[in-house]
Parts: sequence; C-alpha cells; structure tokens
Amino acid sequence: MANSLNAKQGNWISEHIALLLIAIVGLVLRLWQIGTKIFWMDELGVAQAAFQPTLSKTVDAAREHIMAMPLDYVTAWTMARISHTEGWLRLPEALWGFLTLLAGYKLCLELSGKKQLALFAMLMMALSPILIEYSQELRFYAPLTFFFTLALYLGLKAIRRSRSLDWLLFTLTTLIGLYFHFYLIMTLSITVLWLIPKFGKEQWERIRNYFGISAIILSIGFLIGLKMFGGIYVESQLSLFKYESLSSFLLTGLGWTMPFPTSPLGWVIGMLYMTLAIIGVVINLKRNPLGEVSLLFYGVILIVLLVIGLDALKNYPLFARQIIMLAPLLIFFSACGADWIVEKITIRYSATIPYSWATTILFSLALILIASPALYEYYGASKGSDQEIFTALSEHWQPHEKIHVEAGAFEVYSYYWSQDPSKNPLVSALTPLDYHSSDRWHYPDSAWFIVNYPPAKELEDALRSAGFEPAYIPQSNTLYPQMLWRRQ
Repeated sequence: MANSLNAKQGNWISEHIALLLIAIVGLVLRLWQIGTKIFWMDELGVAQAAFQPTLSKTVDAAREHIMAMPLDYVTAWTMARISHTEGWLRLPEALWGFLTLLAGYKLCLELSGKKQLALFAMLMMALSPILIEYSQELRFYAPLTFFFTLALYLGLKAIRRSRSLDWLLFTLTTLIGLYFHFYLIMTLSITVLWLIPKFGKEQWERIRNYFGISAIILSIGFLIGLKMFGGIYVESQLSLFKYESLSSFLLTGLGWTMPFPTSPLGWVIGMLYMTLAIIGVVINLKRNPLGEVSLLFYGVILIVLLVIGLDALKNYPLFARQIIMLAPLLIFFSACGADWIVEKITIRYSATIPYSWATTILFSLALILIASPALYEYYGASKGSDQEIFTALSEHWQPHEKIHVEAGAFEVYSYYWSQDPSKNPLVSALTPLDYHSSDRWHYPDSAWFIVNYPPAKELEDALRSAGFEPAYIPQSNTLYPQMLWRRQ
C-alpha cells in the first residue's frame, strides 16, 4: 500500500513538473521577440483603431473591418492607453495563446482520459509555429483559438455530466468568445455531434433541453453581434482562391505547413504533425467510429466546409488563418498518434513497464529538436521591408517623384515613415493605388511602384513595358514581401 501511494505521488509530481515546464516553454516562445516585427496591414488597422481617443470611436472603427467583433479591439484600446509599441499591444494576444495551451491540455485530457497524451498535445501546441505566429499578431485569432478550445472542453463536460453549472459555463464562455470572433458559434456544430452517443440514453431529455436553451441563447447573441458589428466584404466576382489554393488553405490553417518562408528542414515539424494526426485519426476511427473523438474529427470536417461555404457566399477569399482555431484539435489527433507509437515502443522493449517515462522524455526532446529549424526561421523573419525600401528609395528619389503603393501597404509606409523626421519628405510622395483601375500601372506621373513580391507575370510585363525596372527585391525571409520598381 505504501509503495502504491509513493508511486502515485511520484507520478503526480512528475506530471505537474512536466505541465509546468511545457507551460513555461510555451509562454517564453509566445513572448520571445514579440515587439521586433512591425505592424503589417490588418495588424496596423487594429492598432490605429486602438489609437482612437475614445472607446466608442474604436468600436466604430471595428465596425468598418470585415466581420470584426469588438472585444479584441476593446482590449487593444485599453492597452493603448499605456503604450503604442508593438510588443505591448501584442501582449494580450500572447497571453491568449498561452491560455490556449492550458485549455488544450484540459480538452485533450477530457477526451482521452490519459495525462501522458494530454501532455504530448500541450507540448505540440507550445511548439506549433502557426499558433506561435498568431499569438504574436495584433488580431483576433489568438482569442478565437483560446475561446474555441475552452468552449469545446466545457461543452464536452456539460454533455457528460449534464449539470446546470457546466451548461452555464459553456454558454457564457462561448457567448464572450463570440464577441471576439463570430466563428465561436461553430462550436455548436461539434457539440451537437457529441449529443449523438447520448441519444435515447439516461438523462437524454435533460441534455437535449440544456443544449437547446444554450443554442438559442448563443444564436441570439450571434445575430445581435452580426447586426451590430463587422464590415461586409463585397466584390462583384467570386474570388475564393484569389490568394490561397485549397491545399494551402487546409495545410497551413491546420498547422501542417508553415505560414512563413522556411527551408526544407523547417517543413519537417509540420509534416510530422500531419503524419501523427493521420495515425491518430485512423486509430480512433477504427476503435469507435461513433465515439466522441471520432465525432470531433467529423466536426472538424464540417467546420472546414462551413468556412469555405461562408467565404463563397460572401465572395471573400480563403485564408488559412480562418481555420486556425482547428489547429489544437488536429494536434490532439497528432498526440494520439504519438501516444500510440510511444506505447508500442514501450511494449516492444519494456514489456513489464506500462509506460516508460524515458521513452516519453526522448520523444519530447526529439520533438523540440525537430521544431527548432522552423522556429529559428520564424523568429529571424521580418514582416515587411519598409526600412530596406526606404534605403533603396533614398539613393535616387527626387522630391517631385510620386511613389505609388499597392495592396493596402500605403498605410504601413505612411505610419512608420512619418515617425522618422528623415523620412517625412517621402511620406508626402506616397500615393495609394486605385486597386480597381484597369490602367493602374500606367500612371504618367509615377516614378516608383511598391508592389507585392513576386509579382504576377501580367503585372511584371505591364511594369516593364511602361519603362520600370526592379530597384529592390526583398529577402527570402520576409513574411509579406514587397518589391520596389523604378521608371528608367
């Protein structure tokens, strides 16, 4: 009896030390160099909304942004009362990203009942490049991912226990999350699937009634939010794959390919996550095709289809970040695959030990090593080339020459160059492109163009035919590369 108690106490201490260490690693990775990258385009839009003198003006600015709910803007406005620096304004996003690790651990533990598997999942989330990147971006994707993960955990608990308090917590959490991002309503699509195993069983009517009340409350909150907030994207032609292919949308959004420039070594971590996730999905589907874990997988597919359908309906392009809230769920399946492999290794080489901590530690160290190249490249990348383009311009630019800027980056250059007195003359020369003008590359008074890189062949041919030549080509480790063209 004493030995059994000592073993349990030792396991408890080991598990909580592992939990603490993973939490520290995840927090450090989300805070590391959080203020070194400039705000870029959409991020700057949130920052400028936060710079408004009153909260009401910030909320008004949020209404003009596409499908934007107000609470992330309210948070940014509160932070901006103290400082306007990039790192400070991004701090809440990093904290949301950190809290996602804890919520993800609880969800994975609730789903699997295995602390070892939940710790694997938490470590994978801590090291996930896409979760780190969006924990360092001043946008609503970090709180979306946190509230989505937490709501699913609370929803699963509510269905299993059918207590009033659990349903209340699920409803309140999802309702608050809705006002960070309206995609929180999609938690209902997974929650309703989790009702299937309960159909006709004990307490079915109680669970059904609680879910119905929660769904009605959340639907009302969703419709009110949709009516009051969020700009609407309107374009005459369908542009679903304007920026990303379907494969890029899926692989990057689920965390399997990197959302930033990387070498072949940097791709290994994503491919590992994908391989382990496939193993985890297959294992769970074979084990119980109508179990809660399998139903979670069906829910992921359903949400992907809903996001694509909504984008098609409102003529809005696909972006991988639209399904980032699903990344922790796919990491759960990756952890299932990892847990299965480690268990097989343990059985093969240590038949008398139910689970080898040595094997687990070695696997964890290998995971950290494999993730290192992608993380190194992420932290070494820059968001834009504002300083480099300024340097290239300053060598030949003349005060009478106009500089046309494409793709919404006009605000970025104006914002950062206006802060430096030596760059102020260039600010007055900046001119935003009329993006919908058919002859936008033939401005007779323009000597310079700043455009996305690499340019489309049609664009490059138009610029060259108008007498322009490249004056600056961005480095390969630029997240949002733009190049400079000069009329000869």
